[in-house]
Amino acid sequence: MSRKFLYSGVFLPIALLAGILIYQKAYAVESKEIAPTFRGIKSPGSYGSIVLNRNTGEGQDMKSVVFPHWLHRTKFTCKVCHSDMGFPMKAGATDIKMEDIFEGRLCGKCHNGNIA
Repeated sequence: MSRKFLYSGVFLPIALLAGILIYQKAYAVESKEIAPTFRGIKSPGSYGSIVLNRNTGEGQDMKSVVFPHWLHRTKFTCKVCHSDMGFPMKAGATDIKMEDIFEGRLCGKCHNGNIA
């Protein structure tokens, strides 16, 4: 039996399986002991949803909006919104107005009728 066969036939599948198991463990981990090893990788579902404009008073036109943070994390990395689009990493730090969205800023960069 040649070495080439041993490396491709035995070691490659084992290496692939090990990689898959490590990847799954990174997303399944919730404990503080293992998480730093994977640089705090979290599953998209761990981010939840955010209610925007929850202090609407009676007589105001705009109602509260539920922002599905988890859904955005299934498709994009944090960098896309928090670095490239200008959203600070601190919750509630951005004052989102409809005119900003209509002018293509903040959420309006994607939610413009063409992209989302």
